[in-house]
Amino acid sequence: MEKTSADNNHIIEPLAKAWTPIVHSFQRRTVLVLAALFAVGVLILLWNQYMLQSKLVESALLHDAARYSRAITEFRTLYTAKVVEVVRQHGIEVTHDVEGKENAIPLPATLSIELGNRITEKESGSHVRLYSLYPFPWRSETGGLRDDFARDAWIFFQVSPDTSFFRFEEIDGRPSLRFATADLMRPSCVNCHNTHPESPKTDWKVRDVRGVLEVAIPIDTFIAQRRSGIRRTFFLIGGMTLLGLATLVMVKSRLRREEKQAGALKLKNLRMSAELDVAKDIQRSMLPLIFPAFPEKKEIDVYALLEPAREVGGDFYDFYIINEDYLFFNIGDVSDKGVPAALFMAITNTLLKARSSGDYSPSSILTHVNELICKDNKSSMFITLFYGVLNIRTGEIIFSNAGHNPPYIKRIDGSVETLNQKHGPAVGVIGEVSYKEDSIRLKDGEFLVMFTDGVTEAMDSDRKLYSNDRLLNLIKDNKFMNAEDAVNIIFGNVKEHVGNYEQVDDIAVVVLHYLGNQGAV
Repeated sequence: MEKTSADNNHIIEPLAKAWTPIVHSFQRRTVLVLAALFAVGVLILLWNQYMLQSKLVESALLHDAARYSRAITEFRTLYTAKVVEVVRQHGIEVTHDVEGKENAIPLPATLSIELGNRITEKESGSHVRLYSLYPFPWRSETGGLRDDFARDAWIFFQVSPDTSFFRFEEIDGRPSLRFATADLMRPSCVNCHNTHPESPKTDWKVRDVRGVLEVAIPIDTFIAQRRSGIRRTFFLIGGMTLLGLATLVMVKSRLRREEKQAGALKLKNLRMSAELDVAKDIQRSMLPLIFPAFPEKKEIDVYALLEPAREVGGDFYDFYIINEDYLFFNIGDVSDKGVPAALFMAITNTLLKARSSGDYSPSSILTHVNELICKDNKSSMFITLFYGVLNIRTGEIIFSNAGHNPPYIKRIDGSVETLNQKHGPAVGVIGEVSYKEDSIRLKDGEFLVMFTDGVTEAMDSDRKLYSNDRLLNLIKDNKFMNAEDAVNIIFGNVKEHVGNYEQVDDIAVVVLHYLGNQGAV
């Protein structure tokens, strides 16, 4: 045995001497390593910002185009009902040709076309057109299907007349949004079109597609604004990165001076403290900490609280709104603790948010993120996740659970429902897994309570666990006023159970209070 121990020391000592320069080299290049990490983070944030701004620009353009279209349609409807039907009773002619006629007013379609021409003249680059496959003879040159967009829109409306059709194209060298809606035959117009001597079609029926109303809006100004926003974001993040790196350089210089004065042990402790502060700031910056989180959304009330067992931890949560009507939310727990868990959490949360910018399916998002993490998971860490998407208007939640604690729903009648569906293993355990998903619907006034195992496994001085049963009974027995009240009651009860015993695990609680129509009133 003594000979074996000596042989082992003979092997270990040269290896330790060989590794020492490598470790020291890495320590000297800490700033470069962190700079590379910052650079990767900046690129991910910029890409995410670009995609979010692109979606916001597209949504704003479609909203403006739809508003234009509705205004013109409502104008035409009002003109037909309040003007045309009245003046006909007094013998005034309603015709497409009012030039030189004293007792005549234009047809609704004619007036709409003239209004569109006036808008086109006043709004630089914008245009409004009304056209049809069956134009009257006097509109044959301007009212027909003159290009591919018009023909495609006409074909589309034969199948889906109640939805809009749009495309981004260049008009006169300017990128533009072309937005079209179907002009349906009204009951009051059928007889006129079928009996008019010059009508190109005489078998019209109510709700037949008789024409297409198109609104075109130039988008080069919006693109310039988006690029300007990206540049501002880049400079802001770049400045913060440089400031962070400058701070790290100063800390490193200070640590080197103190290493000469106080020795290697003190230097190591100070460096660890600095890294924990940075990690804590990074972790906190990735969590929503401002409440109320969405004051403009009266239908929802969200509150969350996280208390790590150390300076930084592996528990996390996030929630954000995409496309105005969808709230994305998640809560997770990394298998490790401290800085490695915080970094793993940061990477996972970044991947989740980046994927959700174009994917509204929780199962698809978890499947995609799990595959990316499993490709190069040398640390063998994993993370349990509960991920959901709430339709703010309807209260429907689509969710997927990757090995996380089942949340609870407190129904309006006071009962508590457990979402105990299992949709797949923890993220990072095994690749090539297709996660599943389920859906539930929250009624107005109901609560969704999510938490990590730091709540149910919190121990008192006798090492007795808080337990799922105690949490379930707490939710049943308390009437929560709002999301913040629910979180505070749960945290307070856990603290009461633990007493003065040391906290051994991170604790996170997220409560979603769906107000629906109650909040919108």
